[in-house]
Amino acid sequence: MRTYDDFLSVSVYCRDRVNPEMFIYALSVAILHRPDTKDLPIPPLSEIFPDKYVDSGIFARAREEANVVPAGSRVLVL
Repeated sequence: MRTYDDFLSVSVYCRDRVNPEMFIYALSVAILHRPDTKDLPIPPLSEIFPDKYVDSGIFARAREEANVVPAGSRVLVL
């Protein structure tokens, strides 16, 4: 891949065809080793896959708060 646009195109193509964990690993390695992307920040895995780090009940409660409770009455879900 010669240009950043080529890199981006291949990344988008692979995103839907490789399992998510393998894709993030390969993308992170490629970003770190390419001279034109090595300064790009890579988000922590807890931001990419929050379901791996947070109890699934939290997501259900957050969805309920977001969809049922009016915007002014919402509470922080921890």
